[in-house]
Amino acid sequence: MSVCGWKGRVIGESRIMQIKGKRISGSLLSGIILALAVIGFGIGTSVPMPPNATVIVDENEKVYFAPPFFEDNGLIIPLDYKRDIARNVRERYKPDKTCRDQGYFVQDTGPLLWKYLKELGIIRSRKRWNEDSSWNW
Repeated sequence: MSVCGWKGRVIGESRIMQIKGKRISGSLLSGIILALAVIGFGIGTSVPMPPNATVIVDENEKVYFAPPFFEDNGLIIPLDYKRDIARNVRERYKPDKTCRDQGYFVQDTGPLLWKYLKELGIIRSRKRWNEDSSWNW
């Protein structure tokens, strides 16, 4: 079977199959790109508090706080609270519920796509912890 093509040229069956194949692969490529976009924007990422970050500990209540929690909420750190390293207290104490609910122990880093763009250096964002695990805010 032959089909009359542009300017009266005859296109054979094998040429029609190649054209259809290109359409299929184009549709497949478009579908893959769309799926990656949905996944890239649909999956959130986060970074947990580093194990050597400083925390404030209430030994009476057996809870720990992020140091910025007090300043951000206009609170004064009680004198009987002590400072410690997170890895030393995580097994013996629980994070303070209010401090945890306000997101002090995890940094939301946005969609999965943003994470990769940050790693590539295309976009930048402020980090909650410095390289030495000290708190930025």
